[in-house]
Amino acid sequence: MSTLTKTQKVTSVAAAVSAALAGYTTTQAQLEEIVVTATKKAESLQDIAGSVQAITEDQLKKAQVVNMEDYAKLIPSMSYVNYTPGTGKVYFRGIADDNGTFIAEESTALYIDEQPVTQAGMAVDVRMIDIARIEALAGPQGSLYGSSAQSGTIRIITNKPDPSGFAATTDITMRASATSPRNEDSWEISGMVNVPISDNFAIRAVGFSATDGGYVDVVDGQSARFGLVNNSTHNPSAVREDVNTFESQGARVFGRWEMDDGYIQAGVSMQKQQR
Repeated sequence: MSTLTKTQKVTSVAAAVSAALAGYTTTQAQLEEIVVTATKKAESLQDIAGSVQAITEDQLKKAQVVNMEDYAKLIPSMSYVNYTPGTGKVYFRGIADDNGTFIAEESTALYIDEQPVTQAGMAVDVRMIDIARIEALAGPQGSLYGSSAQSGTIRIITNKPDPSGFAATTDITMRASATSPRNEDSWEISGMVNVPISDNFAIRAVGFSATDGGYVDVVDGQSARFGLVNNSTHNPSAVREDVNTFESQGARVFGRWEMDDGYIQAGVSMQKQQR
């Protein structure tokens, strides 16, 4: 049986601590820096004094985020209320703009890249296709984003055209209800193509088509009190299963010309929903 001396024991402990610290330093060096543009310039997320939460593309994919309702589940200070297909209400820190009417100005600003898409009384339910990151700015942002940013701002940053090489992706997603097989299935097909034209110019196109299956049935026999005889009426023509099923299509095309001291980018986006 061998016995370690006191000096040998201390040396062994010191070596173990040094190895642990070296492993910790390596782990720290591997942390990815998140760069955001919430203040209209590129900055590291940890250097911004305000409340900014950035969700990266990988995090969006892992959480299976496809719309604003899914995204709101990742932001503690944000809530989202669905209205009609493609529209809803965004709230930060519980601050509402009015009593729920559609004519009030929004309290939360919504941007796609640098383009505001805020509407009076509602927010566009943007489909999260080929998104680089989403930045949530809680609190008043009027100095940078105008009067519709009293409670906060959401910035959806898309992936930019890349002149360094060709790229293309296709995704097909299907979802079915295991608890109620009679419900309509949901599916989505989307694609992206990035085409470099020259060393400093590229075009990126994105398109999608989706169907969100419904689960609400309209049945006959419902009563309506309008001063009618027996205070009821029937409307058999309105009877329908899965009445909240809706379809969504959209496309986005951008061109980007990179220069030594900046870039020029132009494009067009379209999204529509229908029942």
